[in-house]
Amino acid sequence: MPAFSPTLSPRSDTLVLRIAKSEILMVLPYGERITSAESATFTRKSGMSATANLREAFKKCDLLQQSFSGIQVLADVPTMLVPEDEFQEADSQVLFDHVYKGYEYHLKAHTPLTALHSVAVYAIEKDIMTVIGDHCSRYQILPFSVPVWCYLHRHEQSQNRRKLFAYFHDTHLDVFSFSRNRFAFANSFKVENEHDALYYILYTWSQMKLDNEKDELHMIGDVLNRRWLSERIKQYLRRPFFDSIEPLSGKMTPTCLPMPADVQALTDMAY
Repeated sequence: MPAFSPTLSPRSDTLVLRIAKSEILMVLPYGERITSAESATFTRKSGMSATANLREAFKKCDLLQQSFSGIQVLADVPTMLVPEDEFQEADSQVLFDHVYKGYEYHLKAHTPLTALHSVAVYAIEKDIMTVIGDHCSRYQILPFSVPVWCYLHRHEQSQNRRKLFAYFHDTHLDVFSFSRNRFAFANSFKVENEHDALYYILYTWSQMKLDNEKDELHMIGDVLNRRWLSERIKQYLRRPFFDSIEPLSGKMTPTCLPMPADVQALTDMAY
């Protein structure tokens, strides 16, 4: 089981590849301590695997013809959290295949989340690693959620209020909370619309017995119908917030695309 650290060693010429269901986003930061960045997207062709689309992107995208010292891949993959003191590679692979059906022939990888005393275990298409390795020997592959977890744990600590985080991305809603440098809760839900999102947020809030007056809800990412969701949530909770992760704000080239929260968080982690 390959082990990937939460981020590559900090270098400004490390390519970031974000492989989502509908497109592949490419970001190449450059300059001392990442003073700027350029980006491009490749729309995935339906009926083709992620691996086949990635091969096409490497052939056709100008940005991928540049030189880079490493590749950091963010992938939309199923992810399981295991307490650090209970993690065993062989047992974790068996448990993963029991929890997530249909991934028996995928390669299982893991990332230690030392600050959270946890290990993230996830499934990767074997051929994706082959394609990446053909272009660069220095690479990491992480789930979308890992940089967001690390960023928010580092930046959103509070001694007075409990916080529930809701991260919206790619038709998914990741809901999680921290307590004493550990996960108090973490789950991912598929959401079709803002009504689904409202249900899962309030259901989790109730399950965790959070205080409607004192505790906080923080929503990040591509929030579905933000105005509607804000109005509905405020009927139940006093302290909802819409947060952003923007360490690269003001550092983009004019043609650089808006960055998803996980890419922004990953960039922040490098320094």
